Amino acid sequence: MQIIFSQFSSARCNSLRTESLLEEKFQFWKQRKREERGKMSSESRPVPRRESPWGITGENHPEPKAHRCNDRVEDVIQACFEGNPFKTVPGPFKLFWQCMRSKPGEEPTEPFTYLDLDPPKRETKPVKPE
Repeated sequence: MQIIFSQFSSARCNSLRTESLLEEKFQFWKQRKREERGKMSSESRPVPRRESPWGITGENHPEPKAHRCNDRVEDVIQACFEGNPFKTVPGPFKLFWQCMRSKPGEEPTEPFTYLDLDPPKRETKPVKPE
């Protein structure tokens, strides 16, 4: 009986170590993403480029930009890993859907649920006096 208990407790300790290592890796990844986002805004975030099999892109091609709702998608993906997805995903997904259905410049200004980013701000256009 003592041998079985020691094997069980050994397996449980290994499981706890694995869980704590995974949690540490996840926290490290999350912190790294926060630091990357802190350096760049969603409007000017560079999109990684790669060599095309048809040759190098020339200078006359514009640089790709991140989609205006990209941060909302990342918020939905982060929500998938923050507990019960049936409870965590609907709120961020609703904001993502509003963003996709809105016109450029009219995106929702509600704060992100799981990302540590400032919410998008609407720029007011000055009215010209006639």
